[in-house]
Parts: sequence; C-alpha cells; structure tokens
Amino acid sequence: MRVNYKKTLLLCMTGLSISVLHAQEHFRDTTIQLGQQYIADQIVAVVGSTMITLSDMDLAQQMIEQSYKDRGYTGVSSQAEALEALLIQKVLASQAAVDSLPINQSGIDIEAKKQMQNMVQDLGGISQVEALTNTPIYNVEDNLKKRLETQQLATAMQNKIQENITITPAEVTRLYRKMPKDSLPIIPEQFIYAQIAKVPPKNDDVARMNVKGELLALRDRIVKGANFAALARMYSEDYASAERGGEMDPMPKENFTPNFADALVQMKPGQISEVIETPYGFHIIELLDVQGNLYHCRHILMKVKFTAEQKVEAIQQLDSALNQIREGNLTFEKAVELYSTDENSKQNKGVVLNTWYERYGGGARTKTNRFNKEELGYEYNYIQPLKEGEMSEVFQTIDMNTGDDIIKFIKLLKIIPSHTANLREDYVALEEQALEMKKQEAFDKWIDNKIGEMYIRIEEPYRSLMEKYADKWVK
Repeated sequence: MRVNYKKTLLLCMTGLSISVLHAQEHFRDTTIQLGQQYIADQIVAVVGSTMITLSDMDLAQQMIEQSYKDRGYTGVSSQAEALEALLIQKVLASQAAVDSLPINQSGIDIEAKKQMQNMVQDLGGISQVEALTNTPIYNVEDNLKKRLETQQLATAMQNKIQENITITPAEVTRLYRKMPKDSLPIIPEQFIYAQIAKVPPKNDDVARMNVKGELLALRDRIVKGANFAALARMYSEDYASAERGGEMDPMPKENFTPNFADALVQMKPGQISEVIETPYGFHIIELLDVQGNLYHCRHILMKVKFTAEQKVEAIQQLDSALNQIREGNLTFEKAVELYSTDENSKQNKGVVLNTWYERYGGGARTKTNRFNKEELGYEYNYIQPLKEGEMSEVFQTIDMNTGDDIIKFIKLLKIIPSHTANLREDYVALEEQALEMKKQEAFDKWIDNKIGEMYIRIEEPYRSLMEKYADKWVK
C-alpha cells in the first residue's frame, strides 16, 4: 500500500527530531573517512535553489519505515517514498518563499535551540555533538533552523493550496454511491452520552477578581524583568501555546477574538497589555512583531475557577440530583433543567455534541453526537463501565471544548457497534473522507503543475529509482 502525498509529507515535516541512536547510525552510514578528513554528505537532488542530501533522505526513510511498522504494513519502496516526500516538501517551500508566506521565526529559533540542547544532553556535551556530526556546533544549530524553516514554509504553502476547499452534501452523496463497498471507512464503536454539569460561575465577582489579581501580579513581575515565556509555561491555561512560552503563530487580527484583537492593534512590539477578557478567560499579551496584517504575540491565559466552597456545593447538588434520578423521584431531563450550568449541553437536553467533526460546507454546519473512544478523553474512564441507560458517579474534569473546570455525571444513552459507514448513520465520517479526497486531488493537481514549472534535477542512482517509482519527477 502506497502512502499518499499528504500523509507522507506531514510525516516528513513533523517527525524530523531523531534519537541519538538513530543519529549515530545515520552519521556512521553517511560519512566516509579519508585519513583525517570526512565527506559528511552527498547531494541527491536539487529543487530550485535548494538541495536534498543523502542525510535528509536517510532520516525521512527511517520515519517512513517506522510509520509502516506502526500501521502494520510494508511500503513499496520506503527509499523512493522518502525522496518523493522531500521533493514535494522542497517544491512547496520554494513556492512559499516566492509567495513570501510568513513563518514563525522566533518559534523556529526556540525549537532549534531545544533540539540542540537535547542532542548535547543526550550525547554528553558539545564536543561529542561536533564529533558525531563532524560539524561546528553553531552550524549544527543553523542546519536545524533551516530544516524547521523548510517544514514551516511547506506547511504554509500546503495550507494555502487547500484552505478554501469545501464539500457539499451532494458531492458527499455522489462519492458514496460511486465508492466500492470495500473502500468505505469502517466506523469504530461509538458512544452517545448526556451529562448534567456544573461549570465555574463566570459572573462571580470574587472569582473574577481572583483571576485578574493573579494576572496583574504576573504582569508586574514581567514589567520588572521576569521572563514572559517562562511564566507562560508555568501558569498559562492555554496549554497548546504554554508549551511554546505562550507564543501563538502570526495571524491577521480577524483571527483573534474581538477584545484580544483590539488590544493587539493598540500595542507596539515589546509592550505588555493590561488584563483583557475574552470568552476563553482573562489574558495578558506581549506583542512580539507585526508584519503587514500579521500579528505575532504571546499570551498568558487564566480562567475563572471554582472556589473551594463552590466546588463542595456543586458536588453536593449533583450527588443529590443523581440519587433522586436513581430513586425515580426525578427524570434526567428535568435534572438537566434544574442543575446543569453548562449551556452547550443544557440546550440539547444534556446530550453532548462532538466538536471534533464540526465542519462548514456549502454554508451549513454539520455536527454529530457520536464519539469514538479516542475522542472521549478522560470521560471514557467513566463511560466504559456503563451499560446503555446507566449513569456514572459525580467526577471533576476539564471540559474538552473550553478547557474549563467542570464537575458532572454522565448518562450513557447508546452504544453503536463498529460497522461499515453508511449515509444515514455516518454522514459526518463520509463527509470527512470526501473532503480529504477533494483536498488531496487539488493538492496533487497543484504539485503536478508545479513540477513542470520548476527546475528539478535528481542524481543517479536516485534518478533511476524515481523513474521506476514515480517517473513524473524525471524530465
């Protein structure tokens, strides 16, 4: 089975951090000792003004082979797939550079430094890294930066190619009717559940002031010289950006929530905002840079939380509601009305909607109330023991949609066995597949056209390899 362009490309763009063991194997395989001199690499291909080296291809090949093992099959030619993935990546990155697509340079610098530090730590010192790579340490870090820049440019170009592609219900239906049955997706076991949930009272003055006070204290520390990124890693509740020191990718102001965007446009690079409020919580922002209409910033997010007293009260109320339902003195639906403060599920009689598969196509929004095991997260521990109609005990967790603290109990409404997808029950999954196929077709067409426009040279023996595998690369 051959991996398609998109999957192979993403594999090569996101998996280039290798273990020391692989690094040692790699450099042993690609260096040739000549007395005291080393030939550390060789050119495999040239795309535009950039090169693909044997070391690049070896790393990509290792990752593709690992992907084969993880998915339980063997590819036609992992070496050829690795080279094709890198050719695609270079084509995308070259065009992204021509189009001046923005990349997150400070994020690249941080990640390169992190990878460099990991290599030094794992190998035991800078001299060991230089000995292994036969390269001065500053060149090792520069090479890491160049690789990360290429990855980001390629990703930006791929997103640009596919960003405006949508799918209509009529297209989904036509594709389903044309597709052989053995090509239809297999839907794993799914669950539909409802909840009665308490979320922190966001209009509580004391709780709001507590959060603002915490952020003001952090702001004061930053203004006095503390490192914003370090504090973001420690305290921010936007966990995705916290790992990057609170840093967000450069975006137009329209991509930020209104209050956040309003603060950005009034700031200058290097400034720290006052505490601002958005639907996600409270923030302080540092503006890093503005390029055209792209705002590059970092932030620290904090959310309103339960006070100790509110938490005890919420648990007691839900325990009482659960007992009344089990004793037959209260219906689940009525308890949703009386006790649930989570507006998203409350307005749906407690039924939880799966936002993983929220799609916009043809002006319509498609939602589903079905969850695969992997999409349930922590909730699966409480759903898994239940039979249809049974309820869990009260527990506390993090809301998957908002990131807020939440206290709740669950009622399992339905278990749907694994089955072949059909239009009546599995439209969302079929829509997902149809959209990905349409994006892939657009991407393949773009690549095929661009190959004819761009200078590409592949050296032997890799030229012969690509003639057998995908001869469109060989002119």
